Amino acid sequence: MEDVKRNCHETVSSRNMPSVSDSVGIEDVEGNVNTVTEHAVDVEMGQDEAEGRAEGQPPVDNDEDGNAGLPIDRGWAWAILGGCFLNAMLMAGYNRSMALFFVEYLDMFGASSTTTTLIMGVKAMTKSMMSLVTMHVLLEFLGTRKTVMLGGFLTASAILSATFAPNIEVIICVHSVLAGIGHSMIHAPAIVLVGKYFKKRRGLATTTASTAISCASGLFPIFSQYLLDAYGLRGTLLIFAGLTMNMWVGASLFRPLEFYRKKSKMAEMSDIKRPQTKDQMELDDSRPDDGSVQPNRQCETDTFKPRDGPKRTSVCLKNVKKILKAFDFSLFKKPMFLLIVAFCHFAVLVRQVSTYLPARLNEMGYKQSEAAFLLLIAGILDFISRILYGFLADLKYLRVSQIMAIGLLVSGLSSQFIMYYTTYPLILTYCVAIGIFGSAYQCLIPVMVVDFMGVDYMAKTIGFTALFQGFAISLTHPIIGSIRDLSGSYVACFHYLGSTAFFAAGLLLCEPIVRRYDSRRKRHPRTENDESTIPLK
Repeated sequence: MEDVKRNCHETVSSRNMPSVSDSVGIEDVEGNVNTVTEHAVDVEMGQDEAEGRAEGQPPVDNDEDGNAGLPIDRGWAWAILGGCFLNAMLMAGYNRSMALFFVEYLDMFGASSTTTTLIMGVKAMTKSMMSLVTMHVLLEFLGTRKTVMLGGFLTASAILSATFAPNIEVIICVHSVLAGIGHSMIHAPAIVLVGKYFKKRRGLATTTASTAISCASGLFPIFSQYLLDAYGLRGTLLIFAGLTMNMWVGASLFRPLEFYRKKSKMAEMSDIKRPQTKDQMELDDSRPDDGSVQPNRQCETDTFKPRDGPKRTSVCLKNVKKILKAFDFSLFKKPMFLLIVAFCHFAVLVRQVSTYLPARLNEMGYKQSEAAFLLLIAGILDFISRILYGFLADLKYLRVSQIMAIGLLVSGLSSQFIMYYTTYPLILTYCVAIGIFGSAYQCLIPVMVVDFMGVDYMAKTIGFTALFQGFAISLTHPIIGSIRDLSGSYVACFHYLGSTAFFAAGLLLCEPIVRRYDSRRKRHPRTENDESTIPLK
């Protein structure tokens, strides 16, 4: 192996080319100067991209040449989007139906409201904690397809456990935990894969995938009520378990992008080098070294041959170190990441408006059917607005952060006037405003993560944001319950939710300031290090 490396260096230096032996593997070197030049250009492009990020500019995908032959914005990318849409609709449909199942659980087991709400609270907490493990560890070891399939299996198992649960404690301890773990493996990994398959139409793709939540909000409550009337709670849960198994169909479409990269690389190698027979390969190995680099197969065999035999302890330690390394806590040193985490912690609470709107209508004396109609109208407008936000984000007239800030400001402002919505038409107007502007945050958060952090950090950033969002949701339910008990009305609860939307919008509008601070912070240490490494003359 040492002789092979020495010959590689001599070949490169004899042609007056810079040494890139650190970047080019020995198995890839065939004495071709063009190959060395291509690797040198790639290294320079990587350095230019790193310098561009150090300047504090938004990360830009400059991989037009690297995406040649890949189904980016075309072909199988739309199949990936279809699978993500299917799985998101099934997951969101069950979550939206939990409001109806909540009432059935109260009647079936006779538990208190505080105890029954633990079903949703434990599920939200488990999902937030496992999202960190899913996005940082499972995606590294299993990949997107296997991770989503495992999530679908756990979700179906959770619903089956609730179907045959004898008491409320089993539902809280078994169903909520399994459902939280399963849901953390379904939507977020698929969104990351969609972000890799789409570039120019990334905004439209992510918003289209999120429209599945709007479809589920409008369709599944009505469908669930029909099933409850026809088959009861346990029969409805059994049907939902069967529907959840269709997530395996959507997950089977999640073909990794590396499949096309390997296929393209094999096609290029077949064009450059014709396939050789076994006799020709032996003849090539027997030829003497004439200045070109010929791999020594015996040397490579001896190099990679274990001397003392593999040790199980060292392998286990290696895996443990790899798992710990997958948790990239260095992200907390990045100001843009801290801005995303703080913003998402407050912005996610806007989604709870639709959760407590039926309770407000019940407090005003309206029927549940009238509340269901309002949710249907809000779901239809939410579906349409998500697609429009995707087109608007791709047009680049406004930054994604500005679009999200406007939506949060309008949602928060409309929530502050909840006390004046005393008639059904006024409540309907409020639902229209929430349906149009409340979805800006939910559908554009993946696009914002890519804009702030880049595609490389998308999976790990979404994992951390899901963790903090789960904490926020878990704390919000008891806070709103306490406000309702102290004030005697849900009006103050909507004021609280509107205030969090204002605070989240204010954080998002600070994005230019944080970006400039990040630029200065990166620029000065780099300059000092460069000056300290200059040798004295």
